[in-house]
Amino acid sequence: MAAPLLSLVTLIRANTARSDVVAMASEQDPHTSRLVGFLPEQLDRSILLTDTVPDSSHPVPAPFFLSPARLDGNKWSLVGQTSDGPLSSLPILRRVSEWYMSRVSRRKPAELLDLVGTYYLYRAPQKLAAARRPSSHDP
Repeated sequence: MAAPLLSLVTLIRANTARSDVVAMASEQDPHTSRLVGFLPEQLDRSILLTDTVPDSSHPVPAPFFLSPARLDGNKWSLVGQTSDGPLSSLPILRRVSEWYMSRVSRRKPAELLDLVGTYYLYRAPQKLAAARRPSSHDP
């Protein structure tokens, strides 16, 4: 598993319950949103794709929101963020890993994830949260 994906999996699994749904906005990260069919299997969580970042006129129907950018305002509660793995500081190891994934393990292009550098996981504010199942990570 590539370092950015491993970091994202760790972030999601450590901060959400398996029954939780994580929302993402396609307007923020069109590339990652195209991977919605692949991410639930990797993250072991349901992913809900929304068109826009939830606000008061568009409530989020999920307890968590994954964003490639920091969200403005104090209404969003930052749960955590991905970190650069050890491979990011050693470009030669990153290149060897990429070579292995493409040549030796023969990953299909759709399986080679090109994730943005940092993802931020937020807990949806109560006033933006639509009706949903309770989470075991609710305060």
